Amino acid sequence: MKINIRQEVPADYAGVYELVKMSFATTTPPDDTVADYLNEVRTKDTFIPELSLVAEDNNGKIVGQVVLYETDINTPTGNRINCCSRRYAFIQTIFVKG
Repeated sequence: MKINIRQEVPADYAGVYELVKMSFATTTPPDDTVADYLNEVRTKDTFIPELSLVAEDNNGKIVGQVVLYETDINTPTGNRINCCSRRYAFIQTIFVKG
């Protein structure tokens, strides 16, 4: 299967929400908060739209998603701005294929 990775756009949000809910419904214990957290991340100043990515299969179906966002890390030498990844989501059939 060929996978295309591209920037997520607002038209993807509903489908990505369902993908994330489905992906984390199978964790132990199931975590139904991740999709809502992603929606919250998108509203923050630290959200970087260019680093919110989706993976599509050959038919253009979204099969994965990952987002990086800005975060501050306080160190003894000062504050550093870095990118942080929240949990990523993929459909189960491609998750273990690398």
